Amino acid sequence: MTLGQMLRTTTALDSPSEQVPASLEPVADVGVNVPRRSGKATSQAKWECLNGVLADVAAHRLAQAAFTVAFVIVQHINARSGDAWPSQKRMMRMTGLSETTLRVHLKALIDCGHIEQLKRGVRNGNKYRLRRAAEEADRD
Repeated sequence: MTLGQMLRTTTALDSPSEQVPASLEPVADVGVNVPRRSGKATSQAKWECLNGVLADVAAHRLAQAAFTVAFVIVQHINARSGDAWPSQKRMMRMTGLSETTLRVHLKALIDCGHIEQLKRGVRNGNKYRLRRAAEEADRD
């Protein structure tokens, strides 16, 4: 089953207390010297973000492709920092979206408050953080 088929058949996500699929676990750990969040808290934040995006898709505030973009970002979340930095080229390849369409859905996710976009410098790409995780990091 492809990612597109899986997303089209999704009507609701399981609760955060259930087993998290391996595909939603952090892709890489860069060893940043940041206090480590518990795996449970990171997984719960991922599920809450995806449930929020799915609710906005159901309410027609976001397009279904926005859920696909959010899913790809969640797959790249680093457990230590709570950040993700997939390149737009990689996200385009994983979602099958064009560059323009990808940017439209990224902006929609940011405007709806599901993710936060952080700049990493002139030559580096963007960094993304789940909104709830961003608010917790600001409190620390």
